[in-house]
Amino acid sequence: SYRHKTIEQVIREVSAIQAIDKNAFIFFADDNMFIDRDFSKELLGEIERLGIKWGTQTDISVANDDDLLKRIHASGCRWLFIGFENVTNEGLRFLDHKEWKAKQLATYERSINKIHSNNLQIWGSFMFGGDGDTTDVFNKTLDFALRNELYSGSFTILTPLPGTGMFQYMRKQNRIIDYDWSRYTFWDVVFKPYAMTPDELAKGVAWVYENFYSLENIKK
Repeated sequence: SYRHKTIEQVIREVSAIQAIDKNAFIFFADDNMFIDRDFSKELLGEIERLGIKWGTQTDISVANDDDLLKRIHASGCRWLFIGFENVTNEGLRFLDHKEWKAKQLATYERSINKIHSNNLQIWGSFMFGGDGDTTDVFNKTLDFALRNELYSGSFTILTPLPGTGMFQYMRKQNRIIDYDWSRYTFWDVVFKPYAMTPDELAKGVAWVYENFYSLENIKK
């Protein structure tokens, strides 16, 4: 079930931070902050009174609500962390059996433009190594991130965490190659990918990072 703190709790916590550093940039560590639209809009009105600058996590559907986007920016938000996860239908269908994100893929770029038009930057998150990924996913993802002028990017390796369905799926296929939990970092390869080698996966993610954060692309 979805639970949230009361507005009073949130405001008290922000005020406590302001008492230590009045100019602090605040990150709201909510996996999807705007799920409850009515509550979110009420909260944003109270945050606006505090005069802070902040960021948070959400999903791409936030672009479908013009009023919400305006309130988010007016309240001091400057960037949104959004999990795009993948830029191919195959990759998204593997990661989500409900295929919610796969259904959003066709509108990803239009939604990004809508968010940008409301003066909000995007920190995009992507995951590599699913069974739908081939080695061309690295080029496709870099091109997507640069073409859409993402403010920042997180590029991680699929990690079948113990206790998850993904871990059971990989273990039944004898694809777990590392049981050292300290390497379950999202940047180490601990399983055998389906359509590439572990080395290709590791080097591909490193290549995306190197190019996305190159001096040339940072200047752009």
